[in-house]
Amino acid sequence: MSMATIAEMNQASMPEKSSLAAWKQSAQDFKGVALTGSLTFVEQPGDQVFDFRLHPLKLEPTYRLARRFGNDRFFILSFPGIDQKDLPAHLACDPDARNAILDWLVNSEHCFLGRKWRAFYVKPESNRKAGCKPSYRIYFFAESGFDFQPEQTFGEQDPRVFNHLPMTRRDVIDWFMPSIQNRNQRVLKFFTRLTLGSYFLTTHLLSLKCVRSQSDVANCAIPARSNHSER
Repeated sequence: MSMATIAEMNQASMPEKSSLAAWKQSAQDFKGVALTGSLTFVEQPGDQVFDFRLHPLKLEPTYRLARRFGNDRFFILSFPGIDQKDLPAHLACDPDARNAILDWLVNSEHCFLGRKWRAFYVKPESNRKAGCKPSYRIYFFAESGFDFQPEQTFGEQDPRVFNHLPMTRRDVIDWFMPSIQNRNQRVLKFFTRLTLGSYFLTTHLLSLKCVRSQSDVANCAIPARSNHSER
């Protein structure tokens, strides 16, 4: 009996197929392959708060963090807004619901696909239609997994096996933006810089001889502009 027949018998639909190019790339180095999914609220009260759907593999432009640590270590989840007005009725009446969801999302270890993931960055969906409820893109990092290596390996390796070492989301952020050197940065500045690691594309690679090192120059004080134009 085929999977399509089983799905039809259970009044379910088959998941969308992954693109052939993404499927082939995932069997090699996973470069440019996006792991994505979505959570939606269950509208009726019960033991389950969310419905999870894993999206088909697809190719997307790479970003800096993925190029450094591997696309397979990042999972991007579409997540609904959790303000009281966005919650289902059975959750909106619970004053602790929002904080409980946030605590589960940020502080819990999420296990799926044979790996242990933690959320480290969130940003609003950019293609949201007018009038629709807010949604967000949450970036998860795989800190460990069944296929990770306990220590760095050298020599000839099976190209189908990722040579990943266990590391925390703190390690990732410290690599991109060392916390000690940036501890005096404001929160807004911190998230603005972190954004650069999650969507900037490669444009042109420069050789080291094209770069000149210079000491930092402090900005000159600029007088505040008057709110009224001079006449």
